[in-house]
Amino acid sequence: MSELKINWITIEHASEMTGASVAIIQDAIRKYQNKPEALTSKIENGTIFVDKSQILALFSSSANPINKDKIPGTLFRWFDELRRTYESSLNSMQKKIERSQDESKQELKHQYETRIFELEENYQHQINNLKQSHNEQIKLLKRNILRLEKEIEFYQNQNVSQQKSLEQLNTRYDAIILALHHNNRADSSVQSTSVLPHQPEAEDVTTALTSNYEIETHCPHISVDWQIEALLDSAFQAREQKEFKIAFELFEQAAMLGSNKAMGALARSYFTAEGIEKNIIKAIAWLKLANAYQFEPAKQKLKNVSEEYPVEFSESDTLAQSLNEQIKYHLEEHSGYTEA
Repeated sequence: MSELKINWITIEHASEMTGASVAIIQDAIRKYQNKPEALTSKIENGTIFVDKSQILALFSSSANPINKDKIPGTLFRWFDELRRTYESSLNSMQKKIERSQDESKQELKHQYETRIFELEENYQHQINNLKQSHNEQIKLLKRNILRLEKEIEFYQNQNVSQQKSLEQLNTRYDAIILALHHNNRADSSVQSTSVLPHQPEAEDVTTALTSNYEIETHCPHISVDWQIEALLDSAFQAREQKEFKIAFELFEQAAMLGSNKAMGALARSYFTAEGIEKNIIKAIAWLKLANAYQFEPAKQKLKNVSEEYPVEFSESDTLAQSLNEQIKYHLEEHSGYTEA
């Protein structure tokens, strides 16, 4: 419909002409807002206008004085239609609310299930970590137990070895005591000879040592040789087992019986602090005695230490002579020998 052919009137004017209230006309406008062929309306400066001919057509009964008595029926139908419109709107709104509630429930359910799944995964991950940590601790404890068992086995073997060594030492000690007892009862008519014959071809230090000491001792009885052999055997065995203190004591006993090997071993012990505190003077003194008692390896060693320790080399003479006197006295006292 062309706007030039429309006779616009306000809704108030339309209410006066039709007898319908302004509210009813406004509802009609909303009802037919998408149907301009039934009712056309517009708003200008806040005022609502409608097509006069259309509004009269819609409310013809109200506008016709003859049909004034039909107005209540018209209003009833109007309100009934309005009620149905509102019910439809309410139903639509209710459905929208129900759909929204269903969607919210589904979303909440999804979030709940997701959260439960995440918690289960985290819990399972923690359980796996605890299992792994527990297994590692068990492995560590097993390794420690195995190490401790090996240490126990090692110390048990050491204990057994020490017991055997102790038994061997006791046996040899008993044998030495028996040999000494036998020697004390034996005839003491053994001829004595010098252990340190003059050696003109020896080094100057050896020659001087031999002449200054005037070393004289006695040819050992066969039982003394056996004692020396037993002591040396036990001493070298103890040294191989790194029982240096026991080895030192056995070497010292053999040296006092005139063993040149034991004297060389005592020199080594004092040089290297094996079983005794390191003492260069005592080491050189025993080395001089070992050389004087014909221990060949001591000769070259003496030459080296005389150059390396010149002061100690000189100071060891007195100690070497004193040790030699002790050896002579020990042989005379414990082996039952007499001088020629």
